[in-house]
Amino acid sequence: MKPSHEPIPSEAMPAAACPPPPPPTTLAMPNLVATGGSFPAREGGTPACLTMGMVHAFAGAVPVYGAPMAEGQMLPENGNEALYSIFFTTFGAGDGQSFGIPALRGRAIVGGIQTNQPTQTTLPMTWLIAAAPPPGADGPLIGSLVPFGGIFVPDGWLVCDGSPLPVSQNVPLFEVIGNAFGGHDAFFVLPDLNGQAAYGAGPGGAVGSQVAGPPAGVCVSYLINVTAPVPPSGGNGGFPTNQYWLGQVIAYAGGAVPPGWALADGSLLNIADYPQLFDLLGHFYGGNGTTNFGLPDLRGKMLVGV
Repeated sequence: MKPSHEPIPSEAMPAAACPPPPPPTTLAMPNLVATGGSFPAREGGTPACLTMGMVHAFAGAVPVYGAPMAEGQMLPENGNEALYSIFFTTFGAGDGQSFGIPALRGRAIVGGIQTNQPTQTTLPMTWLIAAAPPPGADGPLIGSLVPFGGIFVPDGWLVCDGSPLPVSQNVPLFEVIGNAFGGHDAFFVLPDLNGQAAYGAGPGGAVGSQVAGPPAGVCVSYLINVTAPVPPSGGNGGFPTNQYWLGQVIAYAGGAVPPGWALADGSLLNIADYPQLFDLLGHFYGGNGTTNFGLPDLRGKMLVGV
């Protein structure tokens, strides 16, 4: 019998393999606006602290310290004069008597208020790096990054603009970030986030490496606090000036993980070892919710608001 050359019936043909979807490049969690708290000093000589006008990421499900999520809400100027003096109408204006706070739902922060315009997926803000915190304080960590809604630079902080700095005058900061972002001999370079986003370091690149995007970005370490006090749900919208809180997520320009923190790399933790952190996170980021739970995984990703 001659072999048949008739086509195989379609139902018998093997299905074509579909290419796997690209990995997600964002991870959403609450981005909280410090509408109260300490006003940022800029007279010179004051150590870095966490102040009004900054935005903080939190891995829990609900806001803390009474701070609103960054959703572009309008606030009345009356009663919010201090915050208005920081934001002005950068993030929107109402009827002449109100002003907006950052709108970060589904958006990542890129550096440079004056050099960029908001897009559907990004919002320009000033990325700061802590250079001179007070001795013995829990926070801010030297080398930690924070988005700030003002166009001035608070004391103790530097703008993440790629500036070269002399090692001799900035030894504590150099000991944390080294030459990860550039430099040689007696100089080192700050992270350059002008027009760029902060991506989590991981399989896609080490701290300091570039990401093509879009948007283009720079790799940093994303850390989550696993040992600090449980944050209260209520408050005046201000955060502790020199203390971190459980479940807080920060961008960090160093490579080594400081005590009390863990890499936001999706690791599983035992509930028995971290019961309070589990109470805040649940198993939203993974784990079985019975004996273990997952940390957020920001490797190769940007933070966006919910």
